[in-house]
Amino acid sequence: MTATDLLDERVRCTRLFDLYGPVLTEKQRKAFELHQLFDWSLSEVASDLGVSRQGAFDLVQRARERLKETDSLLDLARRIDALEGRLSTVSELAARWSRDLPEAFVKALNASLADEEEDGSRV
Repeated sequence: MTATDLLDERVRCTRLFDLYGPVLTEKQRKAFELHQLFDWSLSEVASDLGVSRQGAFDLVQRARERLKETDSLLDLARRIDALEGRLSTVSELAARWSRDLPEAFVKALNASLADEEEDGSRV
C-alpha cells in the first residue's frame, strides 16, 4: 500500500468514525480516537486504557471493521458524497446562469445554498 493509499484509508476511517462512532463500544471508541485522531502509538493507547499493546491493536482493528461494516449496511458516506456533489453542481449552475434567471429566484437559491453550507447539514 502506498503512502497515499494509507492516508486515504485513514481519512475514510476518520469520516466513518464521525458518522458511526456511537455504534462502537466505549473502549473501541476511545482506542480509535487516541490512535487515529490523536496519533497516539498503540503502546500509549494500551497504557491509557490499561490493556496490552495487542489488546489496543485489537480494539482499534475491531473499531475499523465495525465502522466499515456499519457503512456497508447503511451507505451513508456514499449518499452524503452524492448529495454534496449535487449541491456543488447546483451552485455551479446557479453561478453560470444567474444573469439569465429571475433575480428573486437567484437570491432565494443562493440564500438556500448558503444556509446548507453554514449548517453543515448537506444531507
